[in-house]
Amino acid sequence: MNEGEQKQGHSTSIEIIPLTPEQHAVTPVPKFSTELPFFYLTKQKKLLQQDIHYEGLDAYGNPIRWEVTPNRSPKIGAPSIEAHEIFTRLVKPSMELHRGLDGQIPEILPLGGVRECLRIIGWKEGGWEARGLLQGLMQIGQASCESDFLLPIGTNAEGAPIFRSIKGIFNRFSIWKIGSTHVSEDDITSGSFKFDFDLDDTLYIQLHRIERDIQRSQDQRYLDNAYMFAIEVRGRRWYELLAAKIFGVVKNGGAYCEIKYSWYIRHHHTLMRLNKRSRVVSQMNRVVGDHLTSSFIVKVEYREIKDEQGLPDFLIRYYPGKAAKESVRRVLSFINNS
Repeated sequence: MNEGEQKQGHSTSIEIIPLTPEQHAVTPVPKFSTELPFFYLTKQKKLLQQDIHYEGLDAYGNPIRWEVTPNRSPKIGAPSIEAHEIFTRLVKPSMELHRGLDGQIPEILPLGGVRECLRIIGWKEGGWEARGLLQGLMQIGQASCESDFLLPIGTNAEGAPIFRSIKGIFNRFSIWKIGSTHVSEDDITSGSFKFDFDLDDTLYIQLHRIERDIQRSQDQRYLDNAYMFAIEVRGRRWYELLAAKIFGVVKNGGAYCEIKYSWYIRHHHTLMRLNKRSRVVSQMNRVVGDHLTSSFIVKVEYREIKDEQGLPDFLIRYYPGKAAKESVRRVLSFINNS
């Protein structure tokens, strides 16, 4: 085996923990905006201090500008690992449950009783965990997003794409009410909740208009939660970005999918772009380590190319394995029974 290829290892195994009936087996996520970096899937303090600045082009050649500035108060912090789990396992499925027949998502969104929310995420049902839930929601809601892009929302009668302009500075949502108690702006900005609440009280969030616009009109891709949350954090962003490609390969009987290294690095913002082949291979093989261990992918190949500026780039080819096929079956079962 040379440095450009990585095959499955067998040193450890990945245990897929069965979900409870209350947990969402699959989370539909919007195709376009999921690729915009937002969550900090890292424990490195230095990386948690960096704002997100993303610029690129969409599939139609339209420019994208996207920035995220977290609230770094010690009581709130950047939207990191726990916040990503809260959004994926609880918030986004709740949006889908309350989406109207016209595609609209309500401004005031009930997430369920606090105790119920904790069970859906898979956390213990205690006061400490409840505070963690509220902090994670605040991390998402208190991060300031600045957007300037054209959101593809369908095609016209001639088959040409139709776009909606998404431009502005916004916070995705705020905690609106717990039980009968409305949460004040001071409570949110301070990160302190000075009132007592019951773990059975219903938790509500208020979605910003731009967040509702972004969520409303996009095609969805599907995340298999049983698999996604069985793997280490560093592999979750890879799965989030590549799940649809792997799904297509498996469903259509293909052998592999390909991405450009430069594309991946732009979308996984806590990784630094490297130029030397051996370092790129080492970096990306660490990212997909759990996917190789689980046999979600069984082989990775690297081919060196040049990008538009003549800088070193790489085509990375991923070959799905048995765990990918099992994951696709779970997703298809969800789609067919929805």
